Amino acid sequence: MKLDKLSKKVRENKGFTGTDVAAAVAIVVVTMAVVAGIYINLVNKSKDNLRYSAATRIATQIMENVQRYCYDEVVYRGEVGPEILRKNFSYTNGSIFDVKVPKGYSAEVKLSDAKEIDIIRDVTVIVKYTVGKTEKNITLYTVKEKELLEQTNKPNINLISGYRENSNSYYPLRKLENGNYIITTTGDKDWYNYDSGKAALVLKTDTGHKIGEELGVATLLAGSNKVFAWIPRYGKLSSENLSIDNLCYAYGTTNYAIQFALSSDNKLMGYFISGVGSGETFKMNLLRRWVRRWNI
Repeated sequence: MKLDKLSKKVRENKGFTGTDVAAAVAIVVVTMAVVAGIYINLVNKSKDNLRYSAATRIATQIMENVQRYCYDEVVYRGEVGPEILRKNFSYTNGSIFDVKVPKGYSAEVKLSDAKEIDIIRDVTVIVKYTVGKTEKNITLYTVKEKELLEQTNKPNINLISGYRENSNSYYPLRKLENGNYIITTTGDKDWYNYDSGKAALVLKTDTGHKIGEELGVATLLAGSNKVFAWIPRYGKLSSENLSIDNLCYAYGTTNYAIQFALSSDNKLMGYFISGVGSGETFKMNLLRRWVRRWNI
């Protein structure tokens, strides 16, 4: 309405009064303030969205890498000395679990305390950032479980030279007490046992066989038949001379040792990745592979 009155005075050539000018300036100032406020809110909202997306990406990548590392490496990471091993820890800033935290952000990784049997931890990842003068954060949660393994890496028939998937030429063999061998499957829990020196064997032959069929040694080695034995990846636990007591099987293609844990009554609890952060220098000696056996 004031603008209408001002316009009417201009048309009537009556000019502006001081009050009119003051009112016009006030209107312009209020309008500019409103526009500036909207602009600042839009800019802050845009920054908030960008920083929120970046913080989420950082937290997600850290969480993925926590799951990618083996259990012991997550637990021992950043800890010093045997007196504080397996206790809660956290990181702030810098590079965390191979994830670079850029300037303007901070990241923290927390583990729950170890239970009596340390096989599971709650993991919390917190990434903090500021928008204007307000601090915000992204928090993600997960559970990290200790890997339960077999005594060695599982035999991988695909690694046999020339192996073809869905081929009828390869047969797992299990040794019988009478010295003969029986055709079995890779799912047979008695196929191999490296603790007792019983290797996983596979027969390559052009002759068809059925599961459960019993074969003698002469038959297995006849003609163009070949018998392969799985040699798990292994290495030395320390720099000492190579000996049976100093040998240990390795996990996958890593330099982590597979070791076992016993209960208080000396019963086998399971096989775990071990050796990370404990001062052991696990040295790989042989990559996992299949070797041909000329005598069995």
